[in-house]
Amino acid sequence: REFGRTSAVGRYSGNKFILLRQIESGKECRALRARIKEIGKSIRKVEGVPLTLYLSVSYTLFSECLELDEQTRMCEMRLDADQDSLVMEGGGKGHMAEVFRLFDDLPVPYGVYHVVRADEKVDAFIVYGNRAFGRMGPLSIDSIVGRRVREVVPFTEENWFEDIEKAAFDGETREGFLCNPDGEKLYRYVANQIICPGYCSVTFIRQ
Repeated sequence: REFGRTSAVGRYSGNKFILLRQIESGKECRALRARIKEIGKSIRKVEGVPLTLYLSVSYTLFSECLELDEQTRMCEMRLDADQDSLVMEGGGKGHMAEVFRLFDDLPVPYGVYHVVRADEKVDAFIVYGNRAFGRMGPLSIDSIVGRRVREVVPFTEENWFEDIEKAAFDGETREGFLCNPDGEKLYRYVANQIICPGYCSVTFIRQ
């Protein structure tokens, strides 16, 4: 009822649905995402049973990647950043994006990563970055969330990936330095496991 006249809507898989729509800007995408969230908030009962409904919503523009498989992967990763099904400590469920918004105004760069082991190399998808994190490089937060670190920052040294792997999977607190290609120390970083194994947060301190 909400989108049928202006979009194509259908079941993607399981409990996931997809909406295809022609848009003019990323700003319109974010407004559409917020509108979908409001639909979930407006539902208070189903067949007389009270409930609170949380919708996880992500989006991608085809112009971000110009390739359907890559667009699908990016959208899935952004959904990870917003999903309600990640198990929090104590068995509860938390809304990842809402929790991390507490760090939006932190004065130091703070990022959250989903660490993966693939092709015998560790890589990490960027799940969240605060405003200070966004000022570390030339790309906006919206354009890098859901993308791999090796793709966005290809000169990142292997010791950084080793440290975040130890933090994400072994629960260790790891520290080191992030350098530019010339070896200049740009940031000291501290990595810790967050949410569940496979995820870590990294705080960066300018040198």
